[in-house]
Amino acid sequence: MFLREVISNLEAYSNKNALCIQDIFYSNSDLSDATAQIYWKLQDSTLKVNNCVGLVCEDDLYTYAAIFALWLSGKVMFLSERTILMTEIGKFLKWLIQMRLF
Repeated sequence: MFLREVISNLEAYSNKNALCIQDIFYSNSDLSDATAQIYWKLQDSTLKVNNCVGLVCEDDLYTYAAIFALWLSGKVMFLSERTILMTEIGKFLKWLIQMRLF
């Protein structure tokens, strides 16, 4: 399964760069840690998180981590049209959809 492969690669290549956002490099470990924090918050039964989640997107590590965490948790994301059309995150999501990974 693709998700298992992604997780395996994040762990195996933890020191490698995963993202470059606004000229700052983030390692696979940085992305993995941020994703895990968000994922476990989504799993916290005291938060009462529905299956549908709105995501406010910024060009930062935590937005990309949130996308992966929502994906891993099986949640449905709602994004604004501006996010999809005008941001790097939108381009990233379009790529995931085109590759049939999301």
